[in-house]
Parts: sequence; structure tokens; C-alpha cells
Amino acid sequence: MFNMNNIRKTLFRKGAAFLLALALLAGSLSPAYAANETIYDTDAVRLNRMGLFLGTGSGFDLEGTINRLQGAALFIRLMGEESEALSEKNVHPFRDVPEGWASPYVGQMFDQGYSRGISETAYGTGGMTADQFAAYILRALGYEESRGDFVWSQSLRTLRSLGIITQEDYNRISQGTFTRDYAVRLASASLDASLKNQDKTLYEKLLNQGAITAYSRMMPEPVESGTPVTSYDDMTRIFQRFNLSE
Repeated sequence: MFNMNNIRKTLFRKGAAFLLALALLAGSLSPAYAANETIYDTDAVRLNRMGLFLGTGSGFDLEGTINRLQGAALFIRLMGEESEALSEKNVHPFRDVPEGWASPYVGQMFDQGYSRGISETAYGTGGMTADQFAAYILRALGYEESRGDFVWSQSLRTLRSLGIITQEDYNRISQGTFTRDYAVRLASASLDASLKNQDKTLYEKLLNQGAITAYSRMMPEPVESGTPVTSYDDMTRIFQRFNLSE
């Protein structure tokens, strides 16, 4: 005669084991990205060699957030307008932008209508979100919100749908705080993307304009994810296998 209590216990144990297996499988299929992990060091080196990403007093500082002033500088460089910005030094009405390195870039943003700030007298110097920076990337490629090319709040998703970034990039960048590490990935990816309705890439446009340096034709030697690349010596080691005369 069957013991119903034993049968129930056996079924319960098997059911619990099955649910545990499902949980472990789900966990293995969902990538987890560690906080403060940097994996786009190679992109930072590439942009640095082109003169598009100069770092801070703490090196590339890829773990840190990118603020609106830094974002403006990178955007103006991607537009090929840095020389104009530094020579023209356009005025702007923003009292929160100190005189110094950032002012010419913000002045160019204001003069060209790229940004009107967050108020009549404040540009905003806080951190940027992924969508805010992705909107800069789309504008540098010739896409316009006013023509319905994208909605800024879905800018990162638009980069993915256009194939400018991979699904893996999207999954990683869309999680948590938007860092300088993620910013260099988006900027580097934009260089290899075609301009809107053109066969020319952003890289080719900048090269033809003379807006990027001679070393820009070189791709850096791949480095292991998370490898610190924060000094000229680090960059030299990565590029040392290339013929610099090419």
C-alpha cells in the first residue's frame, strides 16, 4: 500500500530541484555587468590617437561619469568643429560654465544651435545619460530629431536598431550609470558608421576635413578587457607593433 506522505515528500523534493535548476539556468543566460568595470579601453586609445578623447588629470578616467561639458567637447570634435570652436571662442550666456577649456566648446554648441542649455543662463554641468549622449552621436551622423529620425529619449535604442552598436553593447550600456567608458564606445562606434543617406563614414568625413590626426588610420592592438590604459606609455605599448610611417 502506498504511503501518501512519502509520495508528497518525493514530489516536493523533485519540484524544488527543478525550480532551482531553472533559476540557475536563467541566471547563466542573463549577463551581469560589474559596477565600475571598464572594457572599452581600446576604444579610448583609438579616440585618443585621433585627438578626439584627451582624458583628464586622472588619465582616461573611464570609471568616472561623463558630464555635459565633457560631452560637449567630444561632440564638437566628432562634428569636426574643434578648430573653429577654439579659434572663434563664441560667447554664450551660461553662468555655470567657467572660463577655461570648456567655454569654447559650449560657445560653439550655442552658436550652432546644438544646445540651448537647461535654462537661459545655465548650461548644466551634471552627468549625462546614455540617451543624451547617444543623441549627440546621432546628430553627428546627420540624423535630426526635427525630421523624425529619432526621439532623444530612445537614442540608445536607435543606435542599436541602426546597427551602430551591438546588442551586447546596448545591454551593457543601458544598465546603471553612464560612464566615460561607455561614452568612448559610442563615439568609437560612430566613426565606423555611415552618415545618414551617404556611403561615407564619419571617420572618412573627419579625415577629409583634416579634423583627426595622422595616426587615426591605425587600429590599436586588442587589449584584454579591463586592462588599464591611462598613460602615454600604455598607449605606446599597444601601438608599438604598428609601422608609424604608414
